[in-house]
Amino acid sequence: MRQYVAARLWASVEGPRALFDRARVHLLKERILLPGISVLVRLVGEVRRAENERLHALQSLSWALGLFSQVRAR
Repeated sequence: MRQYVAARLWASVEGPRALFDRARVHLLKERILLPGISVLVRLVGEVRRAENERLHALQSLSWALGLFSQVRAR
């Protein structure tokens, strides 16, 4: 489920409510009864935080590498 939510985060600009709804629909289609609603809410929040941290780390690295390449080019 974590991978599903993370993939949706990277593939779209959906907010937390839409991510939760998609995850719930995915679970229902697959006939999966667990996790419950409260666990799913926490999971979506945790995945969003983790993926946002990952995105910021990638942006920082990209910025640092870009700055480094500009300094080297001088």
